[in-house]
Amino acid sequence: MLNGLKALFTSGIIFRPMVLSGVIIGFLLSSFLDWEEAFPLFGDLNFYLMAIAVSGLYTLFFNQIYKGRGRELDYGAMGGAWVGNLFQLGFSGILSFVFFETLIF
Repeated sequence: MLNGLKALFTSGIIFRPMVLSGVIIGFLLSSFLDWEEAFPLFGDLNFYLMAIAVSGLYTLFFNQIYKGRGRELDYGAMGGAWVGNLFQLGFSGILSFVFFETLIF
């Protein structure tokens, strides 16, 4: 288990902004909510719409991808990056919530 945590830090994946945000969100959820309170939150549409908005705004303002020589934005590639950022945020948030909940018990 410690080798896995070491690999997260040495590969640098934990320092990606969406992964780090997901870990922080998972930690906050696990510190303020129990299992019974958190699972209805994961079934709420507003929770997912907020995650979509956060990852979309991050992609639009900080993770821009340009076409060719950098004169115009490549919206197709940014759409793929948006889905990837959404996956990173959600997956790291859920897994860190479960990880921190198992550490508490």
